[in-house]
Amino acid sequence: MKTERRITIALDARTIHRPHRRGTGKNLIDLYRHVLGLRPDWRVLGYHRAGDDGEHTPAGLADCDRYEPRQIEMPSDRVDAWQRWRLPFAAWRDAADVVHFPANTCSTWCGMSSILTVHDLLPLWDEPARAHRFERSVRNAVHRKWTIVTPSRYTATQLVEQFDADSSRIEVIGWAADSGMKRVTDAEELAEARRKYGVPGRYCLHLGAAEARKNTDRVVVAYAQLPASLREGCRLLIVGLDDAAHRSRIEGAARQLGIESALHVHGFADESDMGALISGAEVLVYPSLSEGYGLPILDAWSCRTAVLTSTTTSLPEVAGDAALCVEPSNTSEIRMALAALIDSASLREDLVERGMARSAGYTWEGTASRFIGVVEQAARAETAQTAA
Repeated sequence: MKTERRITIALDARTIHRPHRRGTGKNLIDLYRHVLGLRPDWRVLGYHRAGDDGEHTPAGLADCDRYEPRQIEMPSDRVDAWQRWRLPFAAWRDAADVVHFPANTCSTWCGMSSILTVHDLLPLWDEPARAHRFERSVRNAVHRKWTIVTPSRYTATQLVEQFDADSSRIEVIGWAADSGMKRVTDAEELAEARRKYGVPGRYCLHLGAAEARKNTDRVVVAYAQLPASLREGCRLLIVGLDDAAHRSRIEGAARQLGIESALHVHGFADESDMGALISGAEVLVYPSLSEGYGLPILDAWSCRTAVLTSTTTSLPEVAGDAALCVEPSNTSEIRMALAALIDSASLREDLVERGMARSAGYTWEGTASRFIGVVEQAARAETAQTAA
């Protein structure tokens, strides 16, 4: 009988321990909860920094004593010293077998096999402050022949084209929906979410952000171009606009467009509210200009909510025929699709049924199993290199 090797993974866990977790942090919790469930002899050392929420193990990993949070510091971090040197040294000191860098950037040097997760190549074009660091990280991973994990074929193709990465060292492993994202049917819970976010009745939900790629400005204009009867019967709720200046600009645009009473704009939505917010929405409006994956599509299906998304980048790869897809730079297309979805319950229900069927192919058990294979391969490579 084959005995599985005991493996210790050193994880850059800063996204897990942030007070306000976004997609990457939530995904990692789900991933490692299932990895440790499938491999009960493995350990994960979750390295993070002061200022993170390190006092408590994040929900989802709290009942697993094989996830060990470890706070480590670096006196100066002007040149990304924490990730480039402090984390690899701690991993070596703690006798880890494999290091996992889960958020697009990695160490310049690492004394053991490493895995880099690249969610997308957006920093090259949309984030000038991070572009050099990101490019350096990916080129380093390619040069050292580390395994690169990415959630979409679209991003895998970009890695080959932009960085001449070896396709045999790229593993496409799609995420599943947030395990905490469940359909909310309790009338009082749904009503409380509407009260908290100031929406009196039916609404469409848009997950906004300051980044232009989220296409928030076009969503607002498209909504303003709807017939007044549709706007009066279905408000637009935007959450995620943490940047006060951007939020103020969107609110100013709404006043100029004459839709201020129908538009509700908020900052970061509490993680505990998202299930009710998505479940209560008629449509998730998600026509991004660019995404590396498209996790909100899966979350919407979990809540039995119809999706409007884009025909570009990775989004049709996830959505398939289970969402209404539009050219995201075409405001008229967004308007027409939004009008059709608000106006037709049968169209929404058809898309939801298609989404439920499609989402069956995205499970955390499947994702974790494939990631375990990547880790085991990396650990074997490390053993072979050490023996040599």
